[in-house]
Amino acid sequence: MIVSKPEIIIERDPYRLSEIIVHQIAVYFNKLLNNQAFISIALSGGNTPNVLFRKLADISLALIPWHRVRIFWVDERCVPPEHPESNYGQAKRYFLEHMDLPVNNIYRINGEDDPESEAHRYSSLISSLVPIRNGVPSLDWILLGVGEDGHVASIFPDQKDLIHSNKLCSVSRHPLSGQNRITMTGKLINNASWVSFLVTGENKAKIVNDVINFKAETEKLPAAQIKPLNGRLTWYLDMQAGTLLKY
Repeated sequence: MIVSKPEIIIERDPYRLSEIIVHQIAVYFNKLLNNQAFISIALSGGNTPNVLFRKLADISLALIPWHRVRIFWVDERCVPPEHPESNYGQAKRYFLEHMDLPVNNIYRINGEDDPESEAHRYSSLISSLVPIRNGVPSLDWILLGVGEDGHVASIFPDQKDLIHSNKLCSVSRHPLSGQNRITMTGKLINNASWVSFLVTGENKAKIVNDVINFKAETEKLPAAQIKPLNGRLTWYLDMQAGTLLKY
C-alpha cells in the first residue's frame, strides 16, 4: 500500500478557497461518473464548511449531476436533526435545502437514536451502498476539518483507538462536554479515494503546521493519523491557517 503525500493549497480567504475546491471536485466528480453510476461523499460540520456549502449550492446541475451523488456524514452529534448543533442540520440550511436533490440520496446519521445502535446501522448502510476496496468501503470524497487539539471527525486525542478500530463507525464522547457523538473511524476515512481537509483561521495555524510537518508532539494526534491508503490527501487552507507553513 502507498500512503499519499499531502497536497497543500493556500488561498487568500475562505471564499476564494471554496471556489478552488468546487472547481476541483466538479472536475473530479464528472471524471468518476464516466465509469460509475454514483459518487459517494461524506461531509463534516463546524463553522468552516459553511462558505463551501454555499458555493456548492450555487453549482448548477450542468456542472455536477447531484442526482448521482450519495451524501453521507463523517460524524454527528447525538442530537435531533433540527437541533442547532446538528451537522446534518447545518448542511441542510446552507446547502441541501437550496438544491433539487433526491431525498433517497441523502443518508444522515440519526443523532436522536441510540448511539451504539445507530453507529451499527450507519456502518451497515455504508457497506451496502459504497464500493468495497481493500475489504473496506471506499468513499469517493471525504471533507474533514481539524480542531485546535488535533481532533478529526469526532475522534479526539483521548480516543485514538478509534483511528485503528476495526469498526467503520463508532460512538465517541467529547472530552469536555461529555456529549455523545457518532463518527467514522480512521479505517473508513483512510480508505477513501480522496480526503480533503478544509481549515481556515489563524487559530488553526499551529496545529496545521505541526501536523503537516510531523512535529514529534503531534504525530500521534488523530489528525496526523489521516493518511489515505492509495488515495489522495489535500489540505485546503486560507492564508491565516497556512501562515506558519514554509511554502
